[in-house]
Amino acid sequence: MLMDDTSRGDELRALRWSAKDVDRYEELWEYRRRWGAICIESDEREFLRRADEALAKRLSSKSSFGKVALDTPKHRSDFFLLVLPQSGLLSDRPS
Repeated sequence: MLMDDTSRGDELRALRWSAKDVDRYEELWEYRRRWGAICIESDEREFLRRADEALAKRLSSKSSFGKVALDTPKHRSDFFLLVLPQSGLLSDRPS
């Protein structure tokens, strides 16, 4: 699991989690970040897991923006090899 340096409590608030649960998440998240999950009680680990799953669902529910097609090297080379020659923009003759 990728660990960030910042808690995502604000995102849980946006998901309408209660203030008590968000505070609990932030406290447990900080403890897990510093000391690892081994010393956390099983119910607390389950709570963190539920919060992480809710945050993951939120990220995956956003439409996949990804990279714009021309931002990837393959598509950029396809554009320059296929589209530009046909457009006439690369011809030496003035239009």
